[in-house]
Amino acid sequence: MTRDVTFKADTWQGLFQNYADPGCTQPLSSFSIVGPYKITGPSTKVPGGFEGELSGVNVKVTPQAPPFVDFLNSAPAGSCGTNKWQLNVEQDIAATKGCPLLGAKLPVTEFELIKLEKGQLYFGARPTEANGDIQSAAKRPTSYQPPLVKADASTPTPYWVKAGTLLPAPLKTSDLTGANWISTECETQSGPQFVTRDYSFKADSWIGNFKTFADPNCTQPALFYEVEGPYKLTGPSATVTGGTEDELSVTKAVLNPQSQPLVDLLNSGAANSCGNAKWQLNVEQDISATKGCAALGIQLPTLEYELIKIENGEFFQGTRPTDGSRPITTDKRATSYQAGLVKSSGNQSGPGVPDTGFGSSNMDSGSSLAIWLVAILGLAILVAGKLLLKRLSRRV
Repeated sequence: MTRDVTFKADTWQGLFQNYADPGCTQPLSSFSIVGPYKITGPSTKVPGGFEGELSGVNVKVTPQAPPFVDFLNSAPAGSCGTNKWQLNVEQDIAATKGCPLLGAKLPVTEFELIKLEKGQLYFGARPTEANGDIQSAAKRPTSYQPPLVKADASTPTPYWVKAGTLLPAPLKTSDLTGANWISTECETQSGPQFVTRDYSFKADSWIGNFKTFADPNCTQPALFYEVEGPYKLTGPSATVTGGTEDELSVTKAVLNPQSQPLVDLLNSGAANSCGNAKWQLNVEQDISATKGCAALGIQLPTLEYELIKIENGEFFQGTRPTDGSRPITTDKRATSYQAGLVKSSGNQSGPGVPDTGFGSSNMDSGSSLAIWLVAILGLAILVAGKLLLKRLSRRV
């Protein structure tokens, strides 16, 4: 998918172009959504973010592939547009108050998480669970999608990719080894968690170094931890073209608390339930012998079913479940990706926060935000099209 969003003083318009392939070369459908919006204030859950309410009042759908046309025409008469659907002919579904076949009921309001940072616009991550939505304040996201960039003369097209990398081949272990893959920014993940990542792979094992922080700028360390274990590339993804399925195990974990409240929490558990020694500030301890850490809900060993790819020189790992669970069963395997990791240069030896400059700009509903275009492909799920894309991508 690509996204193109325009804001005025009190209304917004979103143009969402869906494709049947990860290279975005086979158009499937487009959606145009128009409605009011408001920024209600700073996020109560995610420091640095703002809470917003985006409403969809008018929704126009254009089917761009014959299977999509047939799919829309399979809806009961008068439930999904007033006319018969035709290829490349736009139709407004507001008159029928949505389209149950698409899971769209109009009007609709979504409770969003939004931020402006370093000239980029971030929207909250879409729910990863089946039939998930953000149509109540309780379901407001706590992490972000990949950002949109402001359109100007230097962005003549809504997306860009390097020739020859549209359809990544299934990964081999040799593609992963020989480098550290590190975060390029302070990442906001579900929870929220503010984290940087550093991965290294050998032929049959991996090490992950994670640094978590108490703030969205990654300046206040909370917990550093290192995990390692075996991994196995099991082949091309059965659901996400261009992705590779991976089984990632953790058999060893070392924690290093960076704040006194966390030290106190780790020491509050029963003896030998989270390491064998008393915890001290900035002193690491292996929790493998106690099979994890009860105080933090960590169990060892563990196995997660992952989705990964390397594209344009970046390593992408599947999005974490937004409901707070882990992908410990195949049905929890991701169908979208987190922010990409890049190969570290020779003067970098671990996870860091390159280039800081982090920090959120103020936002208000009177701001003229102009047009923002998607910079990273395939990671957004349109509220009215999630089930549709899942079904039709297998038919086109």
